[in-house]
Amino acid sequence: MTPHRFRFIAGLLFAPAVVLFAQTDGSALAKKTDDKTDEPVKLESVEVTGSRLRTLVGEQTAIPVLTFDQIELEQRGVSRLADIRWAIPQLGPSIGFNDNLQNSGTSRAQTVSTSFALRGVSGNSTLVLIDGHRVPHTGQEAPGGAGGREDFNVDGIPVSAIDRIEILPQGAGAIYGSDAITGVVNIILKKNFNGNELQLSYDNAFDSDVAAKTATLTGGYRAGKLSLFYTFSQTEQDSLAARDRWWTKSNDLTPYGASYNYNTYGPYSGAGTLANGYYPYSSSTIYGSPTGSKGAFTTSQVTAGATTPLYDSAPYTTLIDPARSRSAIVKANFDFAPWLHPYLQVRHNDARTYYTGTPITLITRLPANANGNPFSVPLYLGKVFYDLPRPSIISEQKNTGLIIGANGDLPGEWRYDASFSWARNIVSDDSHNVGWDYAKLGPALASGVILTYDSSVAGTDPNAAGVVQSLLAGGIHEDRTDVYQYSAQADGTVWSGWAGDLRAALGGEFQREKIHFHRSPAISYVLSSPFQREVAAAFGELAVPFLSDRQ
Repeated sequence: MTPHRFRFIAGLLFAPAVVLFAQTDGSALAKKTDDKTDEPVKLESVEVTGSRLRTLVGEQTAIPVLTFDQIELEQRGVSRLADIRWAIPQLGPSIGFNDNLQNSGTSRAQTVSTSFALRGVSGNSTLVLIDGHRVPHTGQEAPGGAGGREDFNVDGIPVSAIDRIEILPQGAGAIYGSDAITGVVNIILKKNFNGNELQLSYDNAFDSDVAAKTATLTGGYRAGKLSLFYTFSQTEQDSLAARDRWWTKSNDLTPYGASYNYNTYGPYSGAGTLANGYYPYSSSTIYGSPTGSKGAFTTSQVTAGATTPLYDSAPYTTLIDPARSRSAIVKANFDFAPWLHPYLQVRHNDARTYYTGTPITLITRLPANANGNPFSVPLYLGKVFYDLPRPSIISEQKNTGLIIGANGDLPGEWRYDASFSWARNIVSDDSHNVGWDYAKLGPALASGVILTYDSSVAGTDPNAAGVVQSLLAGGIHEDRTDVYQYSAQADGTVWSGWAGDLRAALGGEFQREKIHFHRSPAISYVLSSPFQREVAAAFGELAVPFLSDRQ
């Protein structure tokens, strides 16, 4: 009879969290150990990030490596890779797919991805490996000065699929090249796993519904020389509104001892204002437009001095965006012979975030006697358009990878490993109503479009249907990177000396990276033409023991 183990975990930390965990183990206790039989334990070989030499158990690498296995990750409460930053002091802030950041660059999908940055240096200086193979760059369309963030994205790897994470917290450029200036993070996936494991988790807050739901199925199958491992995971994150927290429901900080009101830095709401300065709060003269106005009024109908309320964006702000992430990983190994162990790995992840912004605002110059400006001098219009659709961005990160290779034993206690890997990362944004298209706004004002109507009152827009909305900006963006890598290495004993074995590692790598961009409408300060780069490398490593327990 196949035994079954069931485990239930419940935790509470500032908010209720429940994790359900079920596991069936097809090998545990399948055979009762004979107390009189003392069989030797066979240890698996260990591959260490800090060296090309695969060291034996108990050896110390030349460069220290931090290792976190799955048990320690669970004990630390790591439910996604972004949480590992709390356990590693050298890691700078990493970003998870359900963390809401405003778009500070050319791609919002890039700002909500998960990457590692040792010592706070940009993410493309910390190399990320999966089972020793490189993942592709992402975000290469925009240089750093254009608001880009080039790094290595690792979204979509469930913690339940990870055997251990190795962190090399020191520069390893001599071993891995310039991508590893600040260090290396190597994510080792499980292998030789037998059984099935189902994990369901539900996290939520006390006062509002901001649930995070995760379902992960991890399993393994071993039959003779074949070993198969697979994992499927889906996570759904609900949104959290700023109005659901007492300390974020308003931008007015004066009740909490602040010396200024943050709202004064925004435009006026309601019917809007006409002022002689770009920012209404710094103007010497401010005119409040009539409440309920359709945009046509006289100088006697406006009110000198701002009488309309200041605009507070907090009630419309989302602190955590709704998001969804799906991933699948399949690994297979076949022990054909001691000299040939072919292996295969396929992985895919799709992480999507749905962003909804605050109402569209506008501060723009109205020429003298323009429609909506009853004065004979140019003035600045400042207002909020409550009647227009709010900005929305669907941001997506897709990661796909394939590894095919073989390893085994060679004569003279040597070992080899040869592989081909392909990895693709796609960053995309689908934006709607994210701001004003100023190339259209100026001609529209000159042609008689009226923007001074009271948008807080229904039916006051005097323009034809859809005219004002057509002045809003939007677009699509895709940044795709493919990495092809061929690698081979061998290591073993060269000579047995008086202090131990003198061991060596030799090998080489060839990598081709292809990058494609697509953006509509085009932006002049980002890259548009596809390009590729190639890297060829050869390496050698020699370990010479001088002292050992033999002396």
